Amino acid sequence: MGGQTLVGTKEWLGPSRLGSTASILDEPGFEIRRAGEGLCNLQLWGRLRPSWSGGLAEGLADAGLSLMSGFARKIGPMRWLAEFELDCKEARQEPLALDYLELAARTQAPAGRRPIVLHSYTLAPSEKHGGSLYLEIGGSDRVGFLGSLLTGFAFLSLFPEEMKIATRAGTVHDRFFLTGIGRTSPPAHAQQGLERWLRSLVRQ
Repeated sequence: MGGQTLVGTKEWLGPSRLGSTASILDEPGFEIRRAGEGLCNLQLWGRLRPSWSGGLAEGLADAGLSLMSGFARKIGPMRWLAEFELDCKEARQEPLALDYLELAARTQAPAGRRPIVLHSYTLAPSEKHGGSLYLEIGGSDRVGFLGSLLTGFAFLSLFPEEMKIATRAGTVHDRFFLTGIGRTSPPAHAQQGLERWLRSLVRQ
């Protein structure tokens, strides 16, 4: 590990390492680096299941790591590029000892965390990604905030195609483009269900 950096990869769905057409992004991997002042930078790439971001967020919360900022973008079928800044000052596990691909492969099963609180949200249809929902939210930060949000999306069969997160002075400002199962345009009932759920989380 070198004390400061860990790089990990795992074979996923058996991509051929010798095939001339095999992309490096067929194989998932990650890199975690210390960034000073109790922060770490995490990069992930490759072929990941649709709900990977929720599993990762829940796993980070269980390890006491807070997602401070970053982005994730789908660049092809099941292929992702992502980079996050983590606050590791309250870590319950050594950040360089974690397998972040295993966290991303977890089943989301949050329990015992207090509900998230939103200050505001904006939800609108978008033509991006072949038809999606654009969501922008502001809320009060806590460990597990993103995981709880992504779990709520998955319950409604909505999954991020793209997301950008930022946390400043205890306030979360996150943006998402959400699609349905199989990268389909979200049906009307999913948008209505999301609207009802978000409305229930808003506290002035």
